[in-house]
Amino acid sequence: MALVVGMFLFGGVALGQGYFHIVEKGDTLWDICEKYYGDPFLWPKLWEMNPFVTNPHLLKPGDKIRLLEDYPFKKAALAKKPAKKVEATPKKEWWEEGLEISSLTNVQAVGYLSVEKPIPLGRIVSSDSRTQILAEDDVIYIEEMAGPIKAGSSYSVYKCSKLLDDPISGEPLGYVVAPLGRIKVLEKTGEGLYKATVAENYEEIHVGDLISHYHEISSCVKPVNASLGLESRIAAVKGQRRVVGQFDVVYLPHGKGHGIQRGNLFKILKERRGPGTGVMLPELTIGYLLVVTSLQDSASGVIVMSTETIPNGSLVKIMRWDEAPQYLGGLPACAVE
Repeated sequence: MALVVGMFLFGGVALGQGYFHIVEKGDTLWDICEKYYGDPFLWPKLWEMNPFVTNPHLLKPGDKIRLLEDYPFKKAALAKKPAKKVEATPKKEWWEEGLEISSLTNVQAVGYLSVEKPIPLGRIVSSDSRTQILAEDDVIYIEEMAGPIKAGSSYSVYKCSKLLDDPISGEPLGYVVAPLGRIKVLEKTGEGLYKATVAENYEEIHVGDLISHYHEISSCVKPVNASLGLESRIAAVKGQRRVVGQFDVVYLPHGKGHGIQRGNLFKILKERRGPGTGVMLPELTIGYLLVVTSLQDSASGVIVMSTETIPNGSLVKIMRWDEAPQYLGGLPACAVE
């Protein structure tokens, strides 16, 4: 924050290297010379002193006009007044803006961890395509199951994992629901039957895949700090892999109900014991996790950096954004809605 200390001169201020007048709406060089010197005919000399001025009769508010020091100011202009603070606009840190994370992951395909197995609204029963894998713009037909399905609406095509166990306790954990793409329903063609088209593919879509409600997720994430001390564990991995690395999607068994929010940043820790003694050593940071979505009882995130492979079940602890890895500052800034 810059401080400018000097004296006012009928609105002028000393900036350390001469006196200046801060232009206000309606000011002209003629008026300024009259104001400070009592002689408006000095305006050509003042113009010569400020060559950036293109029109002496039309000045831009906020510009600084350097005043003539070879001519005496009016006596009233020399009266000292309290110092003025000129505050520069504080520079925002990179984590105070939204971060565009589409280069890290497809946020629409992140999915979530569900304690209960989701009930599908419908399923794909046939298509006009002769291939096994459905592509964008393929015409398909949807059978309504739990419904309702509405013409003109978009729906998510998804796959659901088997019931997964907690990697630490071995207790039943839940199901990973992974979006495969988006479809748009065109019209109703019969009782409980709808014609649709494939709008987007994130992964392979096949006849028989299930559909659910579609929710647009923004790829512009606002960094959010949370209470220090908040921790969880990686409980599941998209694709059910045992180890993960940078840009992989993982799931936490804690969510909004535990204080975890979209935009939180966690450090991923490696727990260590002393050789032979079994004494717990300080944890080692081996990666960072950005929360992309948070439900009541679970959260989904992307590993934004890793220094080694990360086992499923790894401990994660909340961290502040001013301690974030600097490379995240290279992500494009975006406006959070």
